[in-house]
Amino acid sequence: MKRKILFVLIMVSIVLNIYAGEFITSAFEDDIEKFEKFIENGADLNETNLGGLNVQTALAYFSDENFERACEILYKKGFDFNKPQKGGLTLLYSLCYSLSYNKIETLLKYNIDVNKKVNGILPIQATQFAIYPFHTLQKRNALACYNEGKRIQKLLLKNGSEKFKYIEPTITDFGNFLRSNLFVIQQIRSDVTLDDVNHAADYYSRLEEGRWVVSMKYNSLKKLYAHFGIKIKISIAYGYNDIEAKIIDGINSNNQCLFIGQTGNNKIAPYQWVVLTKFPSIDKKYIDSNGYFAAYNPDPIFENVGFQFKDLTELIVIEICSYKKK
Repeated sequence: MKRKILFVLIMVSIVLNIYAGEFITSAFEDDIEKFEKFIENGADLNETNLGGLNVQTALAYFSDENFERACEILYKKGFDFNKPQKGGLTLLYSLCYSLSYNKIETLLKYNIDVNKKVNGILPIQATQFAIYPFHTLQKRNALACYNEGKRIQKLLLKNGSEKFKYIEPTITDFGNFLRSNLFVIQQIRSDVTLDDVNHAADYYSRLEEGRWVVSMKYNSLKKLYAHFGIKIKISIAYGYNDIEAKIIDGINSNNQCLFIGQTGNNKIAPYQWVVLTKFPSIDKKYIDSNGYFAAYNPDPIFENVGFQFKDLTELIVIEICSYKKK
């Protein structure tokens, strides 16, 4: 009898573990029917996937309409929408960062702590990061983002948020682009530090018309590598097909190539810079069954987001032509 009970418990555990993986994936896929079915069958609402992403943060992948339905279902189950995932990221913070006004409006109905900080930063301040992209050729409507950020700030203030204060962007806290390049540089020069890159990089951050703007030119990026004795060529690709072709060309190059991608299509962490450490190809050899690829994200808040190849909107290929080790 005890063995039978033990067997049943093991089978229930296996079933719930299966649901946990597919449960979060159903949010990625914006499949509200499957999501609801998993809840009906006892999916563990406290589960996280292997990357550390919890159910709360995965909700951001739903469309506005399905997000509203998912929140209604979960609220009836006593779901805690404030629970952070590994790394500290919360659902409200990610929605503010991605300027998801409609979802924020929905979420505020469910006992949300609008002043719960992530890495010392208020959700209302996360709107700032979507307004100033750290890049020169950023293909984004800056004015539309600015206006949407202001609209979200007004909504949060109405719901009890502390006042919005600009945070001056710095390489230490927000230099995601330069941190990614530091990772590449350290493949050649392991002695180079973040402070070294910060002092050598030719970039600026300043207030323009009441908002922070951060910028860096690609010629400056070449000079940055040259400062550490590394001569590089830079090529850029936009869009799925061009990005995939560039990766294949880079893999087949006679020189060592490293890849930095921007995740403009990701619903949780758009406009993050990641270093690709496993490279997709046309035959999908390097992509797992869910379309995910290995990506090093130097921002600890977003390091556990499951990035997909389709998230990439831009690719920078750093081709190492020659180098001098220290």
